[in-house]
Amino acid sequence: MTVASVSTAFFNAQAAADLKRSQAELADLQRQVGSERKANDLKGYGVEAGGILSAQDMIAKTNARQQAAVSLGGRLNATDVALGGAADAAEALRLSVLDAVGQDNGQSLATSLQAAFDAAKQAFNTTFEGEAIFGGERIGAAPINVSSLAALAAAPSTASIFDEAARAKTVDLGDGAFAVSPKASDASTGLFDTLRQLKQLIDSAGGTLPSPLTAGQKTALQGFAASLGGARQTLLMAQGQNGTLQKTIEAKASALSAQSDALTKVAGDAANADLAEVATRITATQVQYQAIAQTFASLSKLSLLDYLR
Repeated sequence: MTVASVSTAFFNAQAAADLKRSQAELADLQRQVGSERKANDLKGYGVEAGGILSAQDMIAKTNARQQAAVSLGGRLNATDVALGGAADAAEALRLSVLDAVGQDNGQSLATSLQAAFDAAKQAFNTTFEGEAIFGGERIGAAPINVSSLAALAAAPSTASIFDEAARAKTVDLGDGAFAVSPKASDASTGLFDTLRQLKQLIDSAGGTLPSPLTAGQKTALQGFAASLGGARQTLLMAQGQNGTLQKTIEAKASALSAQSDALTKVAGDAANADLAEVATRITATQVQYQAIAQTFASLSKLSLLDYLR
């Protein structure tokens, strides 16, 4: 083998290797355009893989918390409606009681009492996504376990009508656990206690209060009106606390959404291909590839002596 043939073979091999490298680079750049990712898998990211995995884990946790905050917003809306309805029921009954005293006629109070009981029971047995809102950690049972005024009046105590967990339901959105709604007993004991006693008073009069009322009945009704006013204030206070929590959760949901967007950008900057940069590199690599191909074609036809000329 002559020096010319050996040298020509060397240049041919070098040109072929350059062609192969350019082809591989073009293929990878075209893959990046198609997938919009810098690498096929985490191994391809080298030392950046750990950061990408960490960011993806944080994104998943943040998105889960953001969805929990959105769902909690719906629950708090339902809580607001329930507490507002119970407060309205207490006020409507209070006005009926005062009207009965003023008119010296208690004959319509049984009807007003029934309406108030139905509204209060419905409010505190409200569910959201299959969970009893006011049952605390016990989500499967209705917190108010009496179905009628008669059962309420016959209960051994007002406390016995509540079927709820010892602790309120809590949620943690990343900053520590907090209660999401009061238990039924915390918000409505005063209301149901007054309903119970008023029912017992009416039952003691044979099922309907008379007209005119006795002095003892008037005194009792005035006390019930005051108790209903206090029960309403308790409910309104709980509703106000719920409203404050609603605003906090709305702000938290927005913050979590912004955090997720920021983390997604960080992960994307590390993992996603810059398509404008890739397009520029493709153009440059194609020019380089064509130059190498032309050189290779020329070398394959020349001897070393021809090439040296």
